[in-house]
Formats: sequence, C-alpha cells, structure tokens
Amino acid sequence: MRGTVVPFIGPSKAKIFIVGEAPGGQEEIEGKPFVGGSGRLLNRLLMEVGLVREECMIGNVMRMRPPGNNFAHFYADKQMRIPTQQLVEGVKYLKESIRECNPNIVLALGNEALYALMGHRGITNWRGSILFNKTVGCKVLPTLHPASLLRAWDNLPLVMFDFRRLKEESATPDYELPKREFILQPTYEKVMQVLDTVGNAGMVAFDVETDMVNHITAIAFATSPFHVISIPFTIHSGAPYWKFEEESEIWARIKYILEDEKVRKVAQNAQFDIIMHRVNPRRIHVKGLELDTMCAFHTLYPEMAASRSQLTEKTRIGGGKTLGLISGVYTKQPYYKHWAHTSDDKQFWKYNAMDAAVTYESAIAIKKEMKEFGVTKFYYKYVHPLIDILLEMQLRGVRIDQEVRVKASEDYARETEELQGKLDKAVGRPVNVMSPLQMKQLLYTDLNLPVKYKRGTTNVTADEEALKDLAKKYPSPVFDFILKIRHNRKIMGTYLVDKGGMDGRMRCSYVIGGTETGRLSSRKSVFGTGTNLQNIPTGVCRKMFVSDEDKVFIQADLSQAEARVVAYLSEEERLIDLFKQGGDVHTQNAAWVYGKECEEVTPDERALAKRLVHASHYGIGGRAFAYYANIQQREAQILLSKYFDTFPNIRAWQLRVQSELSRSRTMTTPLGRKRTFFGRWGEQLFREAYAFVPQSTVTDTLNLAMIKLYNTHPDVEFMLQVHDAFVLQCDKDEVEDWISDVKHVFDIPILINGRELVIPVDIKVGVNWDEMKKLGVE
Repeated sequence: MRGTVVPFIGPSKAKIFIVGEAPGGQEEIEGKPFVGGSGRLLNRLLMEVGLVREECMIGNVMRMRPPGNNFAHFYADKQMRIPTQQLVEGVKYLKESIRECNPNIVLALGNEALYALMGHRGITNWRGSILFNKTVGCKVLPTLHPASLLRAWDNLPLVMFDFRRLKEESATPDYELPKREFILQPTYEKVMQVLDTVGNAGMVAFDVETDMVNHITAIAFATSPFHVISIPFTIHSGAPYWKFEEESEIWARIKYILEDEKVRKVAQNAQFDIIMHRVNPRRIHVKGLELDTMCAFHTLYPEMAASRSQLTEKTRIGGGKTLGLISGVYTKQPYYKHWAHTSDDKQFWKYNAMDAAVTYESAIAIKKEMKEFGVTKFYYKYVHPLIDILLEMQLRGVRIDQEVRVKASEDYARETEELQGKLDKAVGRPVNVMSPLQMKQLLYTDLNLPVKYKRGTTNVTADEEALKDLAKKYPSPVFDFILKIRHNRKIMGTYLVDKGGMDGRMRCSYVIGGTETGRLSSRKSVFGTGTNLQNIPTGVCRKMFVSDEDKVFIQADLSQAEARVVAYLSEEERLIDLFKQGGDVHTQNAAWVYGKECEEVTPDERALAKRLVHASHYGIGGRAFAYYANIQQREAQILLSKYFDTFPNIRAWQLRVQSELSRSRTMTTPLGRKRTFFGRWGEQLFREAYAFVPQSTVTDTLNLAMIKLYNTHPDVEFMLQVHDAFVLQCDKDEVEDWISDVKHVFDIPILINGRELVIPVDIKVGVNWDEMKKLGVE
C-alpha cells in the first residue's frame, strides 16, 4: 500500500504528543494531520482546557491514509489481530518518534492508538486512564477519537474530562498512581481485627460480589481510599473459604456493622448491594447509608453514562452510571473492571477491594462537587430517600392473577390466528409479519407500493412508521391485519408471558439514574425475573396485576401535571385560568382549536387535543406529530399553528429557554434539580430543554410525596410508580384513612415566576390495576 505520507507536526520537544489512527482525505491533500472536521474539533477541545495545538506534537499511528479510510486494511485478518508488516513498521516508527520527542504524556485518540501503544482494546473502557508505556518511557492517556464524537456527541463531556486531565498530567513526567493497601486472603483473626476497625471508622465504603444465584461470594470494606479488606466466602470453584463456625462469626460481625446507623456508609448502586444483603440468609437490613455514588453522580451529570457495550446486568440496573465511568472521572485509578472475569481468586478479590476503594475516593469528590454545584440539599431531599422506598417495592413485587393472564394470552392467540388467516387470504400466500424481508417483499414487490426508507438513511424499511404512513396514503384491510397482528404479538410476547417469580409476583428494578429528567426508569429485577413495569398498557395487561388478599389498590395520579407546569412557566393566563376553573382542559383545548362548543367535541378530538398539547409544549414538529397522532402532516401542521395562535406565550417561553441555553448550558427547576446540557446546538437540544423543567418538576413532586408518606408511615406498601402516578395497597377497611394521608402529602407548593402552583391529585381505588374507580378529591 503506497500513498502520501502525512508526517508528525509540532515542536521536537513538546510536552504533549497527540496520536490519532490514520490520515483522512483532507489530511492527505494538505499533508498535515488533523486538519479536517476531526482536527477542528481537536483544536476546540485543546482550547477549552487552555492548551495550544502548536505546542503539541501531532500525528497518527499510520502516516498514510488507508483505502476507504478503513484501518482494517492494515491488518492481515478480518478480526484485526494480525498486523501487516506495514502496520508493524508504522508502530515502530511511532514509538521511536515518541522516544525522540520525550514528552510528558501521549494522548492516544481512538482504539488503534490505544492498541498500538498499550496493547489494549476497548477505548470506551480505557478512556481517562493514566497508563505508562515503558518502551517509550512516558505516560499515555487514552480517550475517544474526535471523529467518534462527531458521530456520538453525547460523549463530549467524558472527553472534556480527559482533556482536563491531559493538561494536568502534561505539567510533569512523573507517573504516580494511588498507593492502596489491600488485605486479601485474610485469616479469621485478621478479619475480626479489621472489622473492629471498620465498626469504628468515620465512613465506610462497602461492595459485594455475587454468583449466578445471588449468593454473596465476597464483601469489601474500605475505611479510606487506600485501606481496604476483601472478605471472601467462596473460592472460584464454589467451595467455602471458611469453616462453618468462622463464617457464622464473621457474618454476625458484618451484620452488626451494616445495621449500625452510626456507621456512615457509601456504596455504588446501593440498591443492588442492599437487596443482596436482604435476601442473604442473615436478612441484613443495611442502615446508615450516607451516599450512593451512582445516584449522586446522576444528580450532577444526568446526561453522562457509559456506552451500552460497557454495561453488565448489574450496571444496567444503575442506568449506565457505572463505577468504571465514575472512577475514571474522580480518581487516577486505571481501568480495572476486566479483573471481574478472572478465574484467579486473588485477582478477583483485588477487584472487589478496588471497587470499594474507588467508591470511597469518588464519594469524597462527589460530595465536594455537589456542594459546589448547589445540589446537595436537592440530593438529600428528593433523591437519596428514594433508595429505601424503591428497594422495598422491588422486594415486595405485585401479585399476578394467573387465570386472567392465561385467558388473555389464549384470547390474543386466537384472535391473532384469525387475523393471520385473513391476511394470508387477502395477499394469496402465507406472510410472516415479523419478518422484515417478507414485509419488504409484500409491500414493495407484490403490492408495488412506494419504497420507504429508514429516516435519515438510505436503508429500505418496513417498520411500523413506514406501515402507518403507507396505510394513511393507501388504505387497505391488509394494513389493518398487519398492524393488529404485530400489536397482538407484542402484547403476548412482552406482557402476557409469565415473567413473575416462584411466588407468583412480578418484580422490576427501578432505576433512579435512568433518565436525564430525573424520571425513574425500570427493567427486569436483579433476580432476573419481571420486566419494565412502567410501560404496561391499559386493559387486560394491567388487569392481571392485583392487590393482595383483603387489600385494595390506591392510585394517586398528578392531574395534567406537565401541562400545568408549562402554563405557569410560560405565564399563559388563558391556560392558567382554564386549570383554575377545574374543567376538562383537553376538551376545552379541542373546542378552541376546532372552533366548537365543548359539548360538540368528540372523544377522538379530545384525544387528539391531548396529544397536541404535548407536541406543542415540547417543540415536536409537524412530521413527528403526524406520526404520533396518526394524521396527515398537513393537518398536524395546521393544528400546531392553531394551538400557538391560541396560546402565544408558549412560543415565547420556548424562545426564553433557548436564550437561557445560549447564556448557560445549565437549567434549574423550581424544586432545585439541575441539568447541564452537553448536546449539539439545534432543535433536538431545544426539545430536550423544553421538556426538562416540566417533566423534572412533576417527577420530583411525585417522588417527594412518596418520600413524605414513607417518612410518616414506614409501613406503607408502595406497589408501582409510573412517572406521574404511584400505586400503593392497604387493608380494605383503611382506605379512607390512607386516601386522606395521600392527599395531605401532595400538598406541595411549587413557586414558578412568583406564583404558587399546587398540582392536584386524582385518586382511584380498585382491586386490580386496570379497573379502578376514580374518587373525588377536595
């Protein structure tokens, strides 16, 4: 492979040596590295932290552009494990150049630079780690390549952390890692001695390791970032580490420490560790939790998360706020999470100890940053108290009426079979509606319909959006059959399958750090059962969720909450008055938009008006609203225009939000939640900003009500939480008392633009989640 050589450029004795992967087209033309889009972004990143490009040596692993900009051409195999001779020589030249320059640090941009210098793969794991290459004799700091940022802008804040670290580390050639003292493979006497110290420590970080069946295999305690003990209970083969009597004594001492409120504790994703202790045969109730680093980090940086490839089942429950990510921000500990997969016992216990050490170190830094950012009070009022509430909900679960579930599944299966027969007859052959290949054949070849493409790509698609669009333009029973069959199969495969536990209860894991707005998200439980319980559709899928014997559900639902918040934020008097009058807001909106009296508004028009409010408030355009509401785009645009004409202050409020973003990327809700927006400037960023304050305010209002009720009634049995509503259960003869208490905790004044808003709550009661009777609330 021959081509133009793009040389290294910069001072011969630069303190910083920046290494990319290979030149691109523009670099090849100009004969200089990093002059295209990636180069401009690199310049910006350097400037942001006070570094000057001209003071850095800059180049690439390979000085020649590969065909098609595909670095794989420099490998002899498809797996990119065997380098060509050209790559071997390129890496050799790179290392010689670094040695000659003798910088304080090398910035390795992207996977190939990381691999060439350190032999590691996985830039998303290793980014931010301060490494040392003995061959070239200097530090190496890997981070994401600017080209990857142009494709995934959400990673910008992580890269900014790395560039700040680059500036700090470039000041000296010294390589100093934290010096930690780990007690591994301890004797019984040593464990008991150290646990005495742990019990008297000012603050303790703890971390558990579990096996496939949730048995605790090791627990680590850190009394500082530098002093940790890992206490094993089994070895890799599964055999016990201790004699029975010794293990019993050790667990008794651990139980005493964990249940002692005076011992201040910190943990990463504390819900997981605490639940594991609760289901432990000792039934340990952890008390005295002072900080969950995952939840606190999310309070500071709601937009920051690890990539999907980095997530395990445990860390996925944490919403992507992994300890690997957090420690990469707050500590100088190089990436170590791969130790978890070792079969070497001592290495595994070292991994356990390291988790506790960096949790402790990160907790100190996070508490300091929360204070500086002004969110400490918010965290302890609205976030931290949720941990106990949510783990109790996860342990409790919700009873499933198996007869209802089985019958519903049979009914859906029967209807689906009938619809499939009608579809096959209509098209003249059997068709699998779940097969993209067969659907494209049916739509674009057999029916000769206009080809639809995946939005923003040239990929032909037959997805739901394409089907609905074609159905609007070319009405046919065929589309009705296809869409209904797909719907039924989703219901059967997602909601009506038996995902409950052995006790017949459905559980989920609620994730505090799951969304940027602070809304909870949910997924299957830590035990591997259950599912996301926040998107269960109304109807029979909810009907199978039932209260326990002699108990009843009470649902508290914040009434039209987000729309109320927007009305007060925008100071739209007409909308505020409408809410104060207590009428049906969506019916009145439909009347205004359609020019009718309220009595003349149809149910479909009211439903459309409800969707219109959401679309208008959050900047959803005509095309997206048309799809969302299943109407023509022209009609969607007309409705949006009418709504903004009716409520002009909504648009003015949105412009104020944009102006606020231009001044400072950080927005604050009336209740004190903050969010720094890192996204690329444009409509998507604006839509997220419009939604942030309303959605976060409603979420935090609901969560605060749950916290208040839990504080006054620790025996409350919360069953479900669905964004703007929660469900609890109580004894049938205590319904009136509980309703009174629920109404009381929702008396939460929210100050917006100098006015107080108290969001009213709707109360429903019933023995299953679907058939609930709405009660009047004074």
